[in-house]
Amino acid sequence: GGRGGGPIWVLGGFFAGGGAGGRVGDAGIMALIGGTLGYGAAGLLSRAQVVTGLLDRAFIQALAPVVLPLLSQAIRRDGDLRRIYLAKVAYLTAIQWPFFAVLGLLAEPVVRVLLGTAWGEATPVVRVLALAGLFMPFSDLSLKFFVALGDLRSYLRIQAATVITLLVTGGLLCLVSLPAAAFSFVLSGAVRAAMIIGPLKRRVNCRWAEVGACCGRAVVITVLSCAGPAIVMVMVERLGALPLLALGGITAGVGWLAGILLTGHEIRGEFARLGAAVRLRPWLHGRM
Repeated sequence: GGRGGGPIWVLGGFFAGGGAGGRVGDAGIMALIGGTLGYGAAGLLSRAQVVTGLLDRAFIQALAPVVLPLLSQAIRRDGDLRRIYLAKVAYLTAIQWPFFAVLGLLAEPVVRVLLGTAWGEATPVVRVLALAGLFMPFSDLSLKFFVALGDLRSYLRIQAATVITLLVTGGLLCLVSLPAAAFSFVLSGAVRAAMIIGPLKRRVNCRWAEVGACCGRAVVITVLSCAGPAIVMVMVERLGALPLLALGGITAGVGWLAGILLTGHEIRGEFARLGAAVRLRPWLHGRM
């Protein structure tokens, strides 16, 4: 029994090591900011992370348990992970890029509504942290691929490099200001994505052109998602925070849906399945 459990203990150790690395990075940057800029600044960063983490808690964490079984099934079937990897990039870029771009535009009313007027100084921090969303589609859920490929050591090296980048750049930038210190999350996210995307793309036999096609469609979707909120923020800025957020959110949603349909994105198929569930399939197909 002891020998048979060995791989499970090793796998658990790798997962624990990866998680501990992330917690060390977060605790370290908070300590650096608290010691340099004061614990009020660390509190502002923490509240800003609550806002920018909304999508992760609502969507990514719910999706994560589904990914590894899909990868394991693909490996048992034919060993081809390319289709799942491209689907991951396509779905996450089409969801995360518009979300964080719109969040950057609507940061002020979002902070007022979710955190209260007393946390207004968190607004520029939210905008900086939202920039990290540019790199998240290439790094989120990647642990599942490394597990499926049996290459957890590479993931731990990437995690270590990410934490080191966060602490070194954060330690330097917190000497400037809190928004500058928050930019260390953007830099560490860029390092993490750069270290993941190349090796993982090669392991799943995916071409840069295929990844670029996913990103191109996501750019169109993001631009259309941002058009409405940008107009709202310029034209009707005298509205209260809640009406401004509601109007901006509605126009962002309309633009996002238009982008999905215009680009023929894979998410459109999810609309068809949802339509079938509520007996609206003919209506949806007539407009696709």
